[in-house]
Amino acid sequence: MTPAPSSDSGPTATSFPIDRYCADRSRSCGEPCAGTPGLDRRFLLVGAPGPWPAEAVDYAEGIQAEAVAARARLVLVRHPMLTRAHRAVVADGGIDWYERADEGALAIESPLDGPMLAVCTHARQDLCCGRYGASLVTALRPHLPATLECSHLGGDRFAPNGLMLPSGILLGRLDAVSAPDLASTIRSGSVDPRMFRGRGGQAPHDAAVEAEIRRHTGVHDLDVPVRVEWDEAEASFTGRVGDVAVSGTLSPGTRYSGRLTCSAETDGYRHAVDVTVRTSSPGRASTPAV
Repeated sequence: MTPAPSSDSGPTATSFPIDRYCADRSRSCGEPCAGTPGLDRRFLLVGAPGPWPAEAVDYAEGIQAEAVAARARLVLVRHPMLTRAHRAVVADGGIDWYERADEGALAIESPLDGPMLAVCTHARQDLCCGRYGASLVTALRPHLPATLECSHLGGDRFAPNGLMLPSGILLGRLDAVSAPDLASTIRSGSVDPRMFRGRGGQAPHDAAVEAEIRRHTGVHDLDVPVRVEWDEAEASFTGRVGDVAVSGTLSPGTRYSGRLTCSAETDGYRHAVDVTVRTSSPGRASTPAV
């Protein structure tokens, strides 16, 4: 079990400014996206050309039952190479493609080549996803052809958001201006810790710690896992990433409050944590709020 910081207010409390767009509000007050991975460990991608309703389950009859049967979160995806028949289950770092037909499901090879990124462009779910996600897809696809549009991934205020495939890693605060660099990072099997929200189903504090360990050590290669053991009583950890031994602590950080989505009618809040990481070799310690 991962130790959790106190639910009381942390060292500071920050309220989002009044602004129509939740992503602008969150960004302007410096809220980090690390440690916001969501609960879903499995995703069912469903080919969905054309416009989408506000709720993905309303796109077509029976797709919610498919997602339940797959024990996965339903995610609509759009790409010129995909049809309504295309499906993919993303789980445990892998992806299995198949086609739906009257006689059942037929396993197929991936219709898309190379590593993929699904970018949320679900404007009917949140204005920021449409505003920022669509421009990212336009900028990114020339550099990463397997860039998909997708429906709601959660964390609207971190738009544009993306789901790395097949790893199932959630990214936030992506940047259309830096699309060539983002494409290069994805093709190399790496992750930029500044954009790392976490792995699907990962505990928020574990995701925050992984982001900071990768930032601190410079080990961005996803083939090099981050392994951590917790001392719950001390809210501290020891671990390793590749050949680098690390240790650190977790403490309550800034409490961010305000309208967490563009359409929210009431305030919500998120209590971030501060992560301190040290390496066993001579180097630096770091303590950003994540």
